[in-house]
Amino acid sequence: MNIQDEEKSLVDIFNNRGMSIDSENASTTIKNVGYYKLKEYARPFINNGSYDGLLFSSVLKRYFFDKNLRIHLLHIIEMIELAFKNSLAELIGNECGPFGYLEFLDWADQKIYTSEYIIKEQSFIKNTILKMTENMNRCSHLEYFDSKNLISKGDKYNYVRKYSEYNNYPTVWLAFDLLSFGQLHHIYQLLPSESKDKIAKNFNCGSSQLNSWIGSMVLVRNACAHSSNLIDIEFKTLPKTRNNWKEYLDIHKRKSGKEEITNKLASVIIPIVDLAHNIDENYGFGDIHRDIQNAIKPVRKDGENQAQALGFSSKAKMNKFFSIYLKDSH
Repeated sequence: MNIQDEEKSLVDIFNNRGMSIDSENASTTIKNVGYYKLKEYARPFINNGSYDGLLFSSVLKRYFFDKNLRIHLLHIIEMIELAFKNSLAELIGNECGPFGYLEFLDWADQKIYTSEYIIKEQSFIKNTILKMTENMNRCSHLEYFDSKNLISKGDKYNYVRKYSEYNNYPTVWLAFDLLSFGQLHHIYQLLPSESKDKIAKNFNCGSSQLNSWIGSMVLVRNACAHSSNLIDIEFKTLPKTRNNWKEYLDIHKRKSGKEEITNKLASVIIPIVDLAHNIDENYGFGDIHRDIQNAIKPVRKDGENQAQALGFSSKAKMNKFFSIYLKDSH
């Protein structure tokens, strides 16, 4: 079978399973986007093994709406990541000095974590920093050549390196700039509660809330960076919510009467918007609002409420939530 025949056969698979192929370029689209990627965006609308007339163009629109949302969410999460990173580096730098971050036992919470676990985390983070520093040196990043930013024998904070061939460690402000969002989150989790509270205060929330939200945002950021399906995502661990957010979220009641908050995308979108607003009250959320409005457009006239499929209690409540933040931005 040649490539053209294979592409046509994939169109036939969709067609034979009840999808309405309303595009002359369907085979080219499948070649460029991918059969399994499009199948993923069609999955929520399959009924008893059939797409039941689902339009190919509707599936493609879902893919592009999701793509736009991922791009705009990455922009917002990057702003939150930078603010979180700087708060973390500032706290540890002020309390332990520019190189004190290297001795995890000096600042990590030994009431919760064992020394063995802390040292294991220390080894991983230090090795990561050294490898990333070497990459920066190859890119001629000037800050990593500046002696005042590196450990030397004459420094007040002098640390013996495990391997003599290692390059000098940079200050905490440069070092944390090399770490991923997930690694920074691990460092935050190691802090004692009073230190976590100081950082959370910068974001107008409690430490348990910030820890929960950052953890969820790390997952969302990874999904965005790897072109994963975001609009159909379901979280195994729910982000913490505030009472005044509940009216915007889809909430079910179990037979026991206990409320069960949605584990869909809205449960993370809301804290992302709130955190970003606390960092920059003039940040515009119009792009994300528009992306979600597009994503909740019904695929079928008699289809389910797509606002609820994303985790909002309704389209009206979703718009009400965004209106609070849009009116405060330029």
